[in-house]
Amino acid sequence: MKLCNTNFNKEKIILENEKEKICGIKIYILLKTVMKKTTKKHVKITVIRETLLALNKKKTYLWNKHEQYYKQLSENTNNCEFF
Repeated sequence: MKLCNTNFNKEKIILENEKEKICGIKIYILLKTVMKKTTKKHVKITVIRETLLALNKKKTYLWNKHEQYYKQLSENTNNCEFF
């Protein structure tokens, strides 16, 4: 799994192994870890799962640091700005 900062308010996570499961609790832990490294109130994370057919399923999550929750914002989208 790679973490790379794509711009000032977005983190991109690329799942290299198709079999690697990403469920609610893992997303929660991942977002919590990312938020520990930043002082921003909101961080948008895009999860990309690579399949054998090279088709990417992209899910975007928003983490609200102050309210301590995340929500799924979109799926199969490349660029979405919510703020």
